[in-house]
Amino acid sequence: MRIRQRGIVLCFLLLTPFACLAGELNVAVASNFRPVLDALADRFRAETGNTIKVSSASTGVLYSQITYGAPFDVFLSADAQRPKMLEVQALTEPGSRIPYAYGRLVLWHRDKAPVNLPALRQWKGYLAVANPVTAPYGKAADDVLRHLDLLDQKRPLLITGANILQAYQYVASGNVALGFVAYAQLVTDGIDKGIYFVPEELYEPLRQEAVILKASRQKALANDFLIWLQSPDVQRFIHEQGYYPARSVQAQQTDSHAKQG
Repeated sequence: MRIRQRGIVLCFLLLTPFACLAGELNVAVASNFRPVLDALADRFRAETGNTIKVSSASTGVLYSQITYGAPFDVFLSADAQRPKMLEVQALTEPGSRIPYAYGRLVLWHRDKAPVNLPALRQWKGYLAVANPVTAPYGKAADDVLRHLDLLDQKRPLLITGANILQAYQYVASGNVALGFVAYAQLVTDGIDKGIYFVPEELYEPLRQEAVILKASRQKALANDFLIWLQSPDVQRFIHEQGYYPARSVQAQQTDSHAKQG
């Protein structure tokens, strides 16, 4: 008994209180946000002693895995649709669904000046996109082409990746010269040329939502993580990585509704 008590005392002397009670979260994250979450996971562990185990794929693939019982605690989606669908299916913890970032869609040319929308109409080469069925950034690109009445014209030229990471890799590798990618991917790799910001009225807002899953055995820790994810310092970091922070967009929407009222 004395040895056990000494061990507990030693834990409190040598480690933070968080470390003595450290847990692990299994987080499913959309491909576009994976690099940001990797950085945040290190920060979360340093601040709390808790670790994050990351699983990444397209939002649609992760949604399918969750419906089949994948053992995730938290789902960081690249859209609001899938978390809401899981909520309707009673597969989430009630009241846990929150926005954590808003994505930005860009056209990226690896070697040349930015290709704007008029130039896109004249583009004769291949165009990298993510799968619009499983990847929200792919759906956003699809929306843009539909709005411009270019989808049928460009369809034979589309090189479709399973997720937005693969679409980005097609252009980054030089296999495809032009593609619709997430701005955050370019920020992560320090790329600042060949970028055209697609007008946001041409696609549905890329509202990225997080939710705690009903099957989680770490609900308290998952709740702490989502609170931490929305904290000002973390939201500032997310903004620096190429996203609109959730809080600032919510504030803008509130102000807009107030003015309309």
